[in-house]
Amino acid sequence: MVLMTNILMLMTTIIIIPLYIFNNHNSRWLSMMYPPNDADQHGEESTMHNEESLHKEQFDAEFEDYVDCDDTGQHGEQNMMHNEDGKVVVRGINKGKRLDIMSRGGRLPLVFAPGRTKPNSPPLASMFATKSAIIVRDYIPILTHWKYYKDRHDIKRNFLGKLAMRFAMDRNDVNLQKACFDMLKKRVLNQRHKLKQKWFDPMPLSEVSRISPVKSMSNKEWCDLVDSWITPKKL
Repeated sequence: MVLMTNILMLMTTIIIIPLYIFNNHNSRWLSMMYPPNDADQHGEESTMHNEESLHKEQFDAEFEDYVDCDDTGQHGEQNMMHNEDGKVVVRGINKGKRLDIMSRGGRLPLVFAPGRTKPNSPPLASMFATKSAIIVRDYIPILTHWKYYKDRHDIKRNFLGKLAMRFAMDRNDVNLQKACFDMLKKRVLNQRHKLKQKWFDPMPLSEVSRISPVKSMSNKEWCDLVDSWITPKKL
């Protein structure tokens, strides 16, 4: 009886130990017996590449939505975007946070080819447009006509100085100055339309504020702008 018991224990040990070893190293043995072929590896690499490309496209699309505003300012004071369900939602005012993320490694070089008013790189062009819009909104007074900016060298210096805080640029370069002032003209036109749309159009003339609602303009500059809107040509 004892002999039979020992024999059963020995047979159990012989059977269980190989099964235990096989289960623990099953994946390793399978990988050795059936190594992945080049097609599988290529498929995995293609999937990762597609995912990275999709992420970049989504980022670029979101960033374009962030700055997509034509020279007439049709987006108004707030930006519009689509959520995951495809519904249109209103975002807050641009604060340039994405610019901080993209330029965290240092100031990006801002260079223009001769005769061009936009950088050759699309992401850099978007950043240039966004930063210009933020500077005009927060620091540049909105005058009644672009011709009044030609002699306001203080405004031009202020605009270039604010840009130089974000981009590495040669402020004495004639090509760059021309491109920057062209962008300044577009952003001023844009901001003027936004101010009219928010502070003048919805109100009766008797209720239009004679005190500047924006910190970048004095009361006199604001009153001059309001008076220019009251003319029969603008009404």
